Amino acid sequence: MMKVLVGFPPMQSPLGTPLLSQNRQFQYFEKPTFLYPVVLGTAATMVKKKGHEVIWGDAIARDMSWKEYDEMIEREKPEVFLFETKAPVVKKHWQAIDHLKAKFPEMKIVICGDHVSYLPRESLENSEVDYVINGGYYDFAFMDLVDWLNDKKKGNEGRVPEGIWYRDASGNVVENGRFEFYQDSGRDINDAPFPDRVLTKYMDYQDEFNLKGRPQFYIMSARDCAWGKCTFCVWDHALYPKGSYKQRTPENTFEEVKHLVDDFGAKEIFDDAGTIPPGSWLRRFCELMIESGYNKKVMYSCNMRFGWVDAEMYKLMRKAGFRLLKYGLESGCQKTIDKLDKGTDVSKVYEHCKDAKDAGLTVHITMMVGYPWESKSDAMRTFNLAKDLMHKGLVDIHQSTVVMPYPGTPLYEEAAREGWLRFDKTDYEKLAMDQPALRTIEMSPEEVQGICKLNYKIYLDPRYVWQHAKSRIKSWEDVKYTFEGVTAVIGHMKDFSRKPDKKSFDKELLNSEQIARMDANLHNPRQDLVAIKAGKKGAIPYKHVDEDLISGRPLEMKQTPKERYPNPSRYQRNRLLKKIFLKYTDLKDKYFIDICGTGEILVLMDNYNMKGEGIDLSEESCNISRQKVSNNIQVKVGDYMDIEDRKYGLILMIDVLEHIKEDGSFLKKTNEILEDDGYYLINVPAKMSIFGKADEAVGHYRRYEKEDMIKLLKDNGFEIMDFWSYGFPILGRIYSLLWNSEVKGSKEENTIKSGTTHPNFMRYLYPVVGKFYWLLNMQDLILNTNVGSQYLILCKKKVE
Repeated sequence: MMKVLVGFPPMQSPLGTPLLSQNRQFQYFEKPTFLYPVVLGTAATMVKKKGHEVIWGDAIARDMSWKEYDEMIEREKPEVFLFETKAPVVKKHWQAIDHLKAKFPEMKIVICGDHVSYLPRESLENSEVDYVINGGYYDFAFMDLVDWLNDKKKGNEGRVPEGIWYRDASGNVVENGRFEFYQDSGRDINDAPFPDRVLTKYMDYQDEFNLKGRPQFYIMSARDCAWGKCTFCVWDHALYPKGSYKQRTPENTFEEVKHLVDDFGAKEIFDDAGTIPPGSWLRRFCELMIESGYNKKVMYSCNMRFGWVDAEMYKLMRKAGFRLLKYGLESGCQKTIDKLDKGTDVSKVYEHCKDAKDAGLTVHITMMVGYPWESKSDAMRTFNLAKDLMHKGLVDIHQSTVVMPYPGTPLYEEAAREGWLRFDKTDYEKLAMDQPALRTIEMSPEEVQGICKLNYKIYLDPRYVWQHAKSRIKSWEDVKYTFEGVTAVIGHMKDFSRKPDKKSFDKELLNSEQIARMDANLHNPRQDLVAIKAGKKGAIPYKHVDEDLISGRPLEMKQTPKERYPNPSRYQRNRLLKKIFLKYTDLKDKYFIDICGTGEILVLMDNYNMKGEGIDLSEESCNISRQKVSNNIQVKVGDYMDIEDRKYGLILMIDVLEHIKEDGSFLKKTNEILEDDGYYLINVPAKMSIFGKADEAVGHYRRYEKEDMIKLLKDNGFEIMDFWSYGFPILGRIYSLLWNSEVKGSKEENTIKSGTTHPNFMRYLYPVVGKFYWLLNMQDLILNTNVGSQYLILCKKKVE
């Protein structure tokens, strides 16, 4: 028999944790999320049931390094390794395959997934992979392959099973069709065993904030979606294209539910079929849950389509133990829904959400931003629809992402053909949702990400908070579930704060010829196929939104991504920095160095197309900074005091000097590496009278008095050009008083992590302050006084 490894190789990235398993899209998450890979788990179980030895090795869920993974393979010595890949990471997986083949040449490597089902030849031509499975039923295909390899080991030569591409003895790629269930095959999807949850380490997949019951489990009652037409869905077109949709019987699905409850104590199950099978299937499944009493033992959640069922069926589902329904709203614009071939009616969304809520179900909607044909006002229409639904208590959870055109979808084909892609069509790594992939008629990539981030700010609105507290928090379990949701929202806001690759603005927009062709192709192909016809509700009222207020604050503020929570002092500081660069125009020509933290100032320099360097002691901060800036700026981990090999025209120290014990020696070093006509730009906290725990927690040795600061600079060879005081002193005092966390660690340790240290109250205080940014401009009145809580100083090197 064969020894088989199934799982995922290491995939560590500064962008976050990759959500590769059980995901129709792909994204790196700030807050780790792991979904159980149902088909891959079924593949491992099938092979085990045939008598082969199986090892489950998911390096992503276990956060294993390559050293650890190599050691595991060396120890276990598997003969075959199966893993799933997707477009954004397929090139990394080619490198991984070549690494593994170099170390373990006898181990056969097999890959599967949506991208390689669309382009099976590509991976065979670009890596040392042995076999590529073409199709979504790769659990059945892999079982056939392992049996064939076992027979081959025994000397029984035969044909490679259909649907598995490979190279012949001459190294030529053999195109071997697609794995399908044929009528005469004698196979059925109900033949697939329930995944062996012990073998596949089900406890590694409990980090899923949408599900409240623990332990929770993913299953699939169908592969994949009975609708199967959405032009953006890669599973609909690459894994399970037209004619390959299969659904299990309701009895078979119920037996798996019973197995998970009885054997593992399941508290919630998520059915991740593209949409749960409707009609008689759904009615029978509900009856089985109710008749058996399992509706009282476990919560059941699933994907759902608007218009798929009526109000009475929602009530039956609730009685059967259903808790959460996840709907793909995608857009609030009917033209987009039609273009996507979604087959739903936007004007009926309120009615369907209300029917589900009236039945006692939790409603979760997903939507996307960055469609090439949508204007800013179109994108804001989707935002306003989601906001209104949440304020009215008709939607409990919403999820926002950037549109990604994955290879294998009609959307990708049209985008490549029409020139909508921001990158080359084979730059698959650019489809990782860390930045928009499509050009639009009028929105820049930063604006697309800004609107996506804005969608998550709906959760901070007091009206939503009230609705949530009133209707959903009824137990300690609900409190914990809400807390998990809050941390996930913050993580998603960080996910969409990453800086897109820089291009000239005109290259980010579609030209008039492209727009004309696009407009000619906007159509309404299947609107007559909506399952539930129009009710009595009227169309969604359109609400005009001033585009200058998309971000809820002045345009100048939305153009600068922020790693930290926006606060009044930082707002004013950035305004003053812009004033300095307008006043001293030669600054933009200087090669600079910045002690960079998490890169906020580097972003400003990059926006001026300046060249320079960022340096910081914290590797974490440097990794964050690198993601935000172009190749004009080099970021490195290091000690500023060790610089000896060059001089700089501009040295920036924003919120740095207060962290230095021997600040005089630090300033002397600064003078030494500054060119004779160079500038020194510094920001420090003011007033020792408000020094407190907030300062200690981020590694401050001191705050500065104006007279002491002037003397310190002059004594170390600097001539002061501008000295500005800003920041409301009262807010500084409130900040110190509200900080009630225990200060831990040394000053050096706290300094290193200061860029990512924030007290909890900032999450709530600053968004409220942000509603009144117009008042913050009053700080201009105190610039030349000594009452502010911060000093911003521009100096020049004094040349004798």
